Amino acid sequence: MADEKQHFNQRVNQEGPLIQIDLQALNEGKKIEGENSESENSESENSEEDNVAVADRLNISEVPLLGYINIRGRTDNAAFVSAVEGVLGGALPAANNTFVTHDNFTILWFGPDEWLVLTPSGQETKLINALRKAFGDLFAAATDVTGGYTAVDVSGSAAIDLLRKGSTIDFHPSVFGVGQCAQTLLGKTGVAIYHNSEAPNYRIVFRRSFADYLGLWLLDASREFVS
Repeated sequence: MADEKQHFNQRVNQEGPLIQIDLQALNEGKKIEGENSESENSESENSEEDNVAVADRLNISEVPLLGYINIRGRTDNAAFVSAVEGVLGGALPAANNTFVTHDNFTILWFGPDEWLVLTPSGQETKLINALRKAFGDLFAAATDVTGGYTAVDVSGSAAIDLLRKGSTIDFHPSVFGVGQCAQTLLGKTGVAIYHNSEAPNYRIVFRRSFADYLGLWLLDASREFVS
């Protein structure tokens, strides 16, 4: 118990990998570093109304320090299905490119025998221990991949237009609706994207080693929507 508390305290004191990318300035409609201004004497701060308008069009925020668990197993194995449901509180998504949410867990379909589980910060160790205990001698695996991933949320009326600039996925709601997920490239970064709500709101999961590149790509691609 003491070890888990120490691990949690260490996690919450860490910084997300996008800490050096000024996403907050973008969300507030401020000038992005390197962006040319029409006048050196122009106002540096937007009005509150302008800031609200920018946030309605596009909002990008990092979701740091979530837990990530990779699960492998066969859905035609009743014992595996029962073990997962007992731990996660519900079934794995069976349909291609979908996700489900049970309690605090979001589960993305990654393939016929693979899923990625997102957990609140600090809960991944407890979850993976419970999964491994439930699996026992089953032909299944649960792997903690928390150290390799991070995520950002993209929302607003311009969210789809932004994502279209870097991916070949058809993000129209009639095709990529709420409950859908996909693995694709965004810019040159391999990502998993899932559609959270009608708002629209999308979460992008990607490897931490691509954080600087993708963060800067998002800033650059967002210029036309926040200027």
